[in-house]
Amino acid sequence: MEVCPIISLSPKERKHLEKTQLGHYIYPWRSTRGAALALGFGSLYNHSFSPNADWKQNFKTQSMVYHAIRVIEKGKEITVNYNSEPDDTTPIDWFEVK
Repeated sequence: MEVCPIISLSPKERKHLEKTQLGHYIYPWRSTRGAALALGFGSLYNHSFSPNADWKQNFKTQSMVYHAIRVIEKGKEITVNYNSEPDDTTPIDWFEVK
């Protein structure tokens, strides 16, 4: 569906970025201390506990790979589970799930 290059952030850079609006658009990277900002549409996909897409990190190519996990009709929003596993319903504490 999409392969997004990333901007890799050190733990120090992540800490600063989390104080800005961009802090809502980053993913953990390599460890929970570092982060990545996915370019393309990658950092814009919204969360769902019933997502229609999934994502994986590719450390070798420094990219995020997004793929459909079911048919996505034309015009439908693409969603991913921010917990990294499509069926993980662990509460997300940094925003309100609607």
